[in-house]
Amino acid sequence: MVMRKSPFELLESRRATWVLLLAALLIRLGALFLVAGEPLTWDALGYFREARFLAEGISYSPKWPPGLPLYLSVFRLISPGEFIARASMLLWFLALALVGYRMTLDAVRGKRRSPEGTDESRFSANLFLLIFALYPLYIHQSVETLSQLPTAVGLLATAWLTLKVVRGAGVGTAVVLGCVLGATVLIRPTSLILLVGVPIYIAVRTKRALPPLVSLLPAVGIVGLWLLVSHHMTDHFVFINQANTWNLFLGNNPYTPLYKTWWLGSHTAGKPGVPSGFSRLVGEIRRLPTHLHSGRYAAVAWEEIIGRPHVFLLRSLNRVRTYLATDSFTGAHLHKVYAAP
Repeated sequence: MVMRKSPFELLESRRATWVLLLAALLIRLGALFLVAGEPLTWDALGYFREARFLAEGISYSPKWPPGLPLYLSVFRLISPGEFIARASMLLWFLALALVGYRMTLDAVRGKRRSPEGTDESRFSANLFLLIFALYPLYIHQSVETLSQLPTAVGLLATAWLTLKVVRGAGVGTAVVLGCVLGATVLIRPTSLILLVGVPIYIAVRTKRALPPLVSLLPAVGIVGLWLLVSHHMTDHFVFINQANTWNLFLGNNPYTPLYKTWWLGSHTAGKPGVPSGFSRLVGEIRRLPTHLHSGRYAAVAWEEIIGRPHVFLLRSLNRVRTYLATDSFTGAHLHKVYAAP
């Protein structure tokens, strides 16, 4: 009598890894061709437009973080159309799959003190691939020019490489870590905290000066180079991009919703449904001289964060919930942009 393996046992095989990767890629290729006829919208369109400026050498004031536009500008040189830009996001899917798979293998191998090829480590790594392959959010972001997927790659790679450096990896790994850190900051400037935190963590764990320094210098160099480029384009200092303090303000002011903390970003002040207090606050700030707007947005946000830290914690947890909730992000996009039922 032939015993059939359970679905969980099937995840222990090396063949399952390739099947999952192929299935995930085919699903995303199908999604890519389904949305190919629809124009980019919202944030995706903003990143794509700034990629055009970079590809064509046009000076502009960077509203969006430059990491993803810099990446997209390379593919825009191949083809100016949106299809190639969307297709290029599949490389981020492959990168996240690879980094997540290897990181899971290393974690389970280290915990179990077992060789890489054991069933336990491969089962865990394949389970990561299975969830990532099928979750609607990650299918959506594999075919839209949005920065969340590249940010996930940067954060996972940073964590993985940091652990490798702490465990004694060579200078080359520390240099790669620094490059990943710098790129992640340009993709999502809130990652700046890692620019300080990661080298400190490495210094404390290794009790050596060289590894943290080697990881810090490439990161600072990458970010510093962009600051020089943005200053050359605008003739004034730009802290990576223009929208940082505005986004901080949108997510942290007295009128920010507790659950859908992004809501005020997609609803214009003064329109129906927007709190009148928020509209007045924005109006007061916009009546100030333009060069004072950024500082005032930041001041209001920090007053809210420091004055009500428990609310900030709740909103921060809910940012994760709304990001992963199909109804709030992927579902809204499919319904509003692609007219899905």
